[in-house]
Order: sequence, then C-alpha cells, then structure tokens
Amino acid sequence: MFRHDVLCLGDVPWSRAGVRTRHLLGRAARDRFVFYWEPAIHGEQGEPRVELDPGEDGVMIATPHLPFGLDPELAEAAQRALVDDLIATQRLVRPVLWYQTPHALGFTRHVRARAVVYDCLGPSWDQEKEAHLLRRADVVLAAGHALAETLRPRADHVHVVTAGIDADPFVAARGGGATPIDLARLPHPRIGFAGAIDDRIDLELIDALAARRPDVHVVMLGGVSGDPARLPRRPNLHWLGHRDDAARPMYLAALDAAILPFRRDDAHRTCAPHEVLEAIAAGLPVIATPLRDLAKPYAEAGVVRLAACARTISTAIDEVLADDPHARLARADQFLAERTWEHAWANAWQKIAAVLETRATGVHMRVTGVSGASGVSAEAAPRRRRAPARPR
Repeated sequence: MFRHDVLCLGDVPWSRAGVRTRHLLGRAARDRFVFYWEPAIHGEQGEPRVELDPGEDGVMIATPHLPFGLDPELAEAAQRALVDDLIATQRLVRPVLWYQTPHALGFTRHVRARAVVYDCLGPSWDQEKEAHLLRRADVVLAAGHALAETLRPRADHVHVVTAGIDADPFVAARGGGATPIDLARLPHPRIGFAGAIDDRIDLELIDALAARRPDVHVVMLGGVSGDPARLPRRPNLHWLGHRDDAARPMYLAALDAAILPFRRDDAHRTCAPHEVLEAIAAGLPVIATPLRDLAKPYAEAGVVRLAACARTISTAIDEVLADDPHARLARADQFLAERTWEHAWANAWQKIAAVLETRATGVHMRVTGVSGASGVSAEAAPRRRRAPARPR
C-alpha cells in the first residue's frame, strides 16, 4: 500500500514558513516521507547541489545551492536535475506535489505525480504562472475565505483550509497565574495585540485609538519589522517587544480584551491571521477590523466584534467589557472545538485523498482489464521501506 510521499515546493525558507505550513506538513510526515524544497540559494562555487537536513516533526528540508550568476534558464535546468536526483535517490514513486508557489512549475512540470496540490497562501504577483498551476492542480487549498473567493473564478476545485490552534496552553492560562511584571504595573482596562508588528498593522488606527481613550492602556506584544521610530508614542500605548510562545498565553490572560488592528487595503484584504484564535482561546473578548476572513467565520460565530475606526472600536471596548463572560467562554470553546490543527490537517488531506482514491481505482480497473482479476501493475507493487533521508 502506498504512503503517498509528499514533495512540497515552498515559497520561503523553512525557517520563515508560517505556523500553518509547519503544522500541516508535520502531520503529513507522521505516516509518509515529506520533503520541503526551499527557494534556491545562489552564490556558491562548484556544481549545483542539494543539502538535506531534518526539520521539525519529521519534515526533511531540501535546500538547493546554485552557482552565483547562473542565468534563469540554466538555474531552472539545474533545479530540474536536482529534483530528479532527489526523487531517484529517495525513491519517491510519483509523489504528491504540494506547491506553495507557482514559480516552481518551471523545474517540476515534468515530474509524474499521484496528485498535484496548490496550497495558496496569498495572492500571487505572477498571474500567468498561477493560472497554469490552477489548471494543473487536482486540489486547490486556500488559506482563507477571501483568498478562496479570488481563486474561484479561475478554478472550481478550491477548498478553504484555515489555520488551527493548540488551544490548551491558552485555556489553561485563563484567569489565573501571576501577571507578567511589565503588565502588572499597568492599570485596567488593558487591551492588546500579540503577534508580529509588521506592515499588516494599522499604526494610524492604533495611535488614534490611544488618543481617543487615554483611560485604556493599549499593549502591543511582538517583534517589530522595520524602523521602530515609526511606531506612535503615547503614555497609554506600550510596545513590549517579542515574547516567546510559552509566555504568550500568560500575557494574553492578563489583558481585558484583544484587538486585531489590521489594515484593510488591497495588499492585506485576503490575510487570514492566526492571532485571532489565540486571543479567543485565552478567553478574551476580541475586537477586530472588518477583514473578510474575520467576518467569516469569526464574527458570524459571535467570537469577534468587528469595528472599523477608533470611534467604533472605542464603543466596542465598553460593550465587550460589559458582556457576560460565561456566555463568551461557552461560545469560544464551542468554536475552538473544530479549529484544532488535527481538524485542519484532516480537512486538507480528505480533499487530496479523494483524488488519490479515484486514481488508484482507475489504475486497478485498467490493470485488471488487461491482466485479469489478479493483475497488478509494477507501480502498484509494494515498495521496500527505505531509511529516512540523511543530510549530505
């Protein structure tokens, strides 16, 4: 019986892969070999090569190294040869090709795959290559509802697979434990955000809210991308910097409400932020700007309040702080029960498995039609289990 090994063509190095990618591929690797092909590194002397390193949760990271100055056509040909070598040496018989970027088509279009998956994480700037991938893909996974809507006019087999959460650490921190010292000095009410402070964050909105509500302390917890000097400064606006994953539940539990102040311009209209799930799991009332992926399913389920400007957010703060906390926690727990990473992976693989099953049945029918009921193709013969790949 085939394990359906997976070759994922990544859009970023594994070290920068999002939590959704890490969790989905980590679960895939529990009962099959999974390789994550990173974008090529240019700049080495000598022949093109692939470096293999064991990543997290059993995923093997394949990093192609190409000579500096190689023109695009030769670089593509070199990667094509490296992919062929990986498939041969690791004995990947028709793997599932899992694309996270359409740019990998150029050096993998020739690979015979059991199924082709396009796991779309965001809008592609190369619409022509993406159109080719959408036509070739057997399954298209979209990381959010808004993103799926942009894909469906060009593909009729798009499925939404959003981020999940390991909620237990956040649930355990609800309403108990010591308050972090840098929050204990701040009076209530405290509202805050925990996540990367990058170009998704509407800094003007944060500044306007802090100015409108000097009685509310706004806590921004996360590493800052870009120049810190651009951050607005007010006595009730606190930029605490990065805290590790283990500390984040404790910080969220010390807040009175969470705010998700995401920009609503074209570049961020389709983002599906996972920060919302952590805030919900921590038991907080959540106020967010009205992105499509926050309206559905979060606002529909009553676990997020949408507000577009400093004035409406200010009103929402007073309303959510007066809500019944028991009813809010009941809604949160019911919502989170189907947002685990196990559910996310099961949802994704169910769509892929349907394609694999259909094709396996088709192979069996063709074989038995030629060879009789006992006919078995060489492709369907059991493989000897190989040892996990080793770095070289």
